[in-house]
Amino acid sequence: MNYLFKTLLNLLLPFLFFACFAFISLPLMADDLARKLGNFKTLSADISQVMQTDTGQTTTSTGHIWIKQPGKFRYEIDAPESETFVSDGKDLYDYEPDLMQVVVRPLNQSLSETPLLLLSGGVDQLEKIFVVKESSKANLETQFLLVPREKDALISQLILIFKGENPSAMAITNSFGQTTTVNFSNINKNTTISDSQFKLNLPKDVDVLGG
Repeated sequence: MNYLFKTLLNLLLPFLFFACFAFISLPLMADDLARKLGNFKTLSADISQVMQTDTGQTTTSTGHIWIKQPGKFRYEIDAPESETFVSDGKDLYDYEPDLMQVVVRPLNQSLSETPLLLLSGGVDQLEKIFVVKESSKANLETQFLLVPREKDALISQLILIFKGENPSAMAITNSFGQTTTVNFSNINKNTTISDSQFKLNLPKDVDVLGG
């Protein structure tokens, strides 16, 4: 089960060279992040997701993501267990074929628990929900450390990493000491993605919860 969208996650992504980065002045951090997030209208990429528990155990899964601003994305985990998350701009769907179950939540209740919504056009709410604590650069790589404003948030911190203008990784830490790192590869930006990509075609006997 993909914990990234369920109780959202995990620990600081370690970089041995982090101390060598040159830090950007605080007032420019959120603006720089918003500019990078606004640099594309569509994006697709392969994903590799690594989940690490507080005891150090890890599980790895692979899949693909499609993003279309504003507010639409499809996040498919293919292996080892299939699971699909879809935002159609109104609701967020979590579909688990093995359980024959889909959970539906209003999108406007999900941004603080679903960081990938930032990539699909949640920039206008960025500073309302997160504080950009640090920003750093090394060569072509830029890191942003975000901390939620709510003290009881499910996420304790979020790191967004860009190589040039492209998102390359996202590391999410939750209050249970668990870490999920999502790496993006084979990125395509500003290509045509049909709206049908953000609709779920479900079997008739699937249980629908919420909505």
